[in-house]
Amino acid sequence: MSISLANSNTFREALRDAHEIELSAYLLAPSMRGLLEDAAARGAHVHVRLPAPAAPGQPDLSGKATANNAQVVDELRAHGIDASLVTSAGPQHAKLAILDEVLWLDDRNFPVSGPDTVLRDDKVNDVQAARAALDGRVASTPQLTFTKHDTLTQEVHALNSSEHGPIDVESETFGPGTISRVLDARALQGDPVRLLVARREHQGPLQEQRLLAKLASDGVQIRIRAQTDKLAVSDTDGWIGSANATAASGWTADQFEWGLEVGPTPLLQTLRDRFMTAWKTAKPFSPEIRVLMKPFPGESSADPRTIVCKNPKTIVSSSTRPRLSIKALRPDSA
Repeated sequence: MSISLANSNTFREALRDAHEIELSAYLLAPSMRGLLEDAAARGAHVHVRLPAPAAPGQPDLSGKATANNAQVVDELRAHGIDASLVTSAGPQHAKLAILDEVLWLDDRNFPVSGPDTVLRDDKVNDVQAARAALDGRVASTPQLTFTKHDTLTQEVHALNSSEHGPIDVESETFGPGTISRVLDARALQGDPVRLLVARREHQGPLQEQRLLAKLASDGVQIRIRAQTDKLAVSDTDGWIGSANATAASGWTADQFEWGLEVGPTPLLQTLRDRFMTAWKTAKPFSPEIRVLMKPFPGESSADPRTIVCKNPKTIVSSSTRPRLSIKALRPDSA
C-alpha cells in the first residue's frame, strides 16, 4: 500500500473501470459530468457531492462558481447518479474521489485535461478517513487531514521540521497567515526561502501585493507562474494539498480541504522535483507597483499622476499617505 503522484489520464482510466465511485468537488465541468454519466450508464454505482451555493449573507468561497450546482445535481440524477448538495460548517473546497477503495486526491476539480495535481492513495486508513470526511464526520490520519486549519498546521510542521535550511512553498493564492509568517521568519534568520505563486496574485488585491513586496524585501525569493500547485518542501519533510497558503480562521478554519504530510520517502523527492520544474519556468516577481494619486482640488481627474514605487518598503507603507488612491497595476502598465 502506497501513495504516489498520478495525473489526469490515470485517474480517468481508473474512473472508466471503477464499479463504486464516490466523488466530491466544489464544481464539475461538463466533461467530467459526462464521464460520470457514462460510468452510471454501464452500471457503476456513482455518488457525487457538490457544495450548495452560499446563502444570502454567507461568505462565498467560490466567487459564485457554485451557483449552478443545483442544476448540475439535477442533471446527474437524471442519469441515475446519486448526487446531492452539501451544506457544511465550513465551505467545501476539497476535491477527492474514492474509486473501488482507492483514494484519489486532486487540486483542480478533476478536469479532463490540464496541469492538475493528482495523488493515488490505496492505504486503508486514508480511504476510511476520506469516506468519513465525505459523510461529514471529523476524520484524519497521522498523515492526512481534511480541514483548512489542520492542513495548514501540517504545512507549517513540514516547513519547520528542521530549524535551519532551505524551504520552498508553492500556492495558487497567497495571503497573510501562518505560512506567510513562517516564510518571513525563516528569511529573516538567513535561510534560503523560495515562494511560487500564480500570476493572478501578482495582479491581485493590494493587500496581497504589499505582503509579497514585504516578503521580497525581507529576503524571500518570489516567482510567478500561470499555473501552480499547492505544496511545501523542506530538507526533511514535505506537504501537498488542496488548501491555499492563506488565513485559516473564522469561517475558513473548518473549510473542507485535504492535506498530506510527506516524510523522507520517494514522494518527497517527487514534490521537490516538481517544485524545481515549475520554478525554472516561472518569472521573477517584481516588487514595483504603480500608485495612482487622487487629484488635488482643482485638478482634472482625467489626468491622474502616477508614482512608481520601486522600494518594497515604500509600497508597504504608502497606503497611509493622504490623497493616494492605491491601485496595484501590472508592472508594464502605464
